Amino acid sequence: MAATFTWNIPQVDRQVSSGLITNIHWRLTAVETINGTEYSAECYGSKGVSGDPSAEGFIAYDSVTKDNAIAWVKAALDADEDEDSAAEKEAGLQGQINKKAAPIQASGTPWA
Repeated sequence: MAATFTWNIPQVDRQVSSGLITNIHWRLTAVETINGTEYSAECYGSKGVSGDPSAEGFIAYDSVTKDNAIAWVKAALDADEDEDSAAEKEAGLQGQINKKAAPIQASGTPWA
């Protein structure tokens, strides 16, 4: 099975006068149950976004939904060649969960 990914937006930064959102703070969480044990991984960041308050279809701060903000941050991540795309971030978290579920290294001592 694959992990369930949840994108959250804890905060956005905006221009007060126009309602233009300029930066989106995001958090991505992955959760998967493997053989009865729940594993999770998480990453977070912020991404600058741009827009034009005079453009047709502009959505001002007061009308923005969580789904709008998630779509915008994913699009901004996908467009940035210097950063992992949204899908690559999800794949990275899946990799972390896979390593937790089937570790290849461990630490400790063989005695109590």
